[in-house]
Amino acid sequence: MRSLYTIIGCFFFGLLSLNAQLNVSATLGNSKILIGDQVNLHIEANYPGTFEVLSVDLSVMDSIFSEKNPSKPGIDPGLLEIIQQTEWETLSNGNTNTYRKDVKITAWQEGVYFIPPIRFIFKSGANSRSELTNKLTLLVSSPIEANEAVDTIQIAPIKGIVAEEWRFSDFLPVIYTFGAVILIIIAVISLILYIARRKQGPPPIQLVQRPAHEIALHKLKTLKAQELWQKGNFKEYQSQLTYIIREYIENRYQKPALESTTNQILNDLKEVDFPINLVEKMREMLQLADMVKFAKATPPAESNIKLMDEAEEIVRATKKELSETEEEQLKATESGTQGTFMLPTQYAHSGKRFIAAILDNIIFHLSFSLIAFILSLLIGRDEYGRPTLLLILLLIISFIAYGLYYYAYLHSRTGQTPGKKIMQLQLVNADGQHISMAKASLRFFIKMISFFILYLPFLPILFTTQKQGLHDMVANSIVVKKRA
Repeated sequence: MRSLYTIIGCFFFGLLSLNAQLNVSATLGNSKILIGDQVNLHIEANYPGTFEVLSVDLSVMDSIFSEKNPSKPGIDPGLLEIIQQTEWETLSNGNTNTYRKDVKITAWQEGVYFIPPIRFIFKSGANSRSELTNKLTLLVSSPIEANEAVDTIQIAPIKGIVAEEWRFSDFLPVIYTFGAVILIIIAVISLILYIARRKQGPPPIQLVQRPAHEIALHKLKTLKAQELWQKGNFKEYQSQLTYIIREYIENRYQKPALESTTNQILNDLKEVDFPINLVEKMREMLQLADMVKFAKATPPAESNIKLMDEAEEIVRATKKELSETEEEQLKATESGTQGTFMLPTQYAHSGKRFIAAILDNIIFHLSFSLIAFILSLLIGRDEYGRPTLLLILLLIISFIAYGLYYYAYLHSRTGQTPGKKIMQLQLVNADGQHISMAKASLRFFIKMISFFILYLPFLPILFTTQKQGLHDMVANSIVVKKRA
């Protein structure tokens, strides 16, 4: 029986001893802080070497709200925030161990925050125990309330902005920037003028084809003035007369009349729009000429006069109708028997070119806007209504491709864009022919670059002889009045 009492007594004595040796605590570096200040929470456990720490429940720190202040009903409770924390540290001092860590906390709203007890779980052999730290209180104050010297009623009104006097040094950045821009513009203009002066050459020669009927009528008039048959030169008169008519048929209808027989010529005329009532007159004229040349016949004077009249009638009845421009060109030059004649190039007026450029700009951008709208519908935009990268790339490619068609392909094919067609202008090279697609494309890209330098490369149009801009000089092109 004594042994049983001894065992029970030792058991209770051991429990009391263990209780005395387990000690857990939580302390704050300061129990009062201002809003936004940080304070250190120190958590520590002291226990004998026969124990070990199984876990510490810090989840109670996740949602610590301040107590609602009855005097300020409009302010919601604030939340205590953990800024950072150290790792758990274990220290050994003989038979006693220390287990500790620091947690840095703050709050962004005034109020009283109650930090609940933190639970430690210990283990010793097959037994486990839990211990709670003490409960803590943290007071968070507003800076205004903390400073009793502040009188919110006597706050002075905000003063207005005091204007400072301008000094010359304040204008220096503007002066330097403006001066640099002026120097750059002068340099660009000087370079353009230098290139324009070097590229300027003689005006191009424009060859105009003289109409077949004008050559024939001029030759018949000359033949009549020679009075060959009156002087007895019947054969020469008939030879020249039929040669003029044969040449006219060849130039007018592109038939080899100079090398064909009479029958061949008459058969060829049946294939073209030659008047039927003039075929017999043509037959009579050619057959009479053959008789004079080969049979040495002497026709009566009335026949010679009649043949001249019929030759003039044939030419006038079958001549090709000319446009107003061609009529003006013929009036501007003397009549002659040569197949072509030179005509001074009529350069486009700078005002007309400017209007044509504006019209082209409007037509181009309106039509491209339709292309851009269709692409936007097909590709779509992002969730914020902004164009996607794919849409932007397609728009850039489409703009360049459409620009090459409008300003390069049309110029190389017809020499005219819609704006030039409205203003009766045409783009040609120095020989009066259409420029190539390669040069038209080069001309288009230079015009695009001109946009970024204030269209300065267009200045030479105002004072050069050939009315060429820098893009025209590089592409060796000129803009002239529309030719027939």
